[in-house]
Amino acid sequence: MTRRLLIISCVTPLLANAEQLPELSCSEVGAITVLARTLAVIQHTERNFHYRIRNNELILGGEREQNLGRLTPLETNRYQLGHKTLIFSGNRLQNLVITDSEESQVVVQRLNCR
Repeated sequence: MTRRLLIISCVTPLLANAEQLPELSCSEVGAITVLARTLAVIQHTERNFHYRIRNNELILGGEREQNLGRLTPLETNRYQLGHKTLIFSGNRLQNLVITDSEESQVVVQRLNCR
């Protein structure tokens, strides 16, 4: 009896357009928080979050910019940074949804980028 060994190699190449994001400036247009325990939804109306993306790093704007860290590409137009997932849409990456998942809540932000 002859035994054969089959080796399957899966190589996931870095996606060409996921390697380097262009410099972007993104302003929040809406946000909600979903509480994990009750699934209650809180609508945020008075928030004015502003993010910048430079050299594949996410920067929270404001009086003092805060570099939140380097974005890791997951697939085309989808990136991750810690608990945050960034999903771009539009032919010029002009629409962005950020989900921030924590044990007690999930925050979903919708932003316009230019």
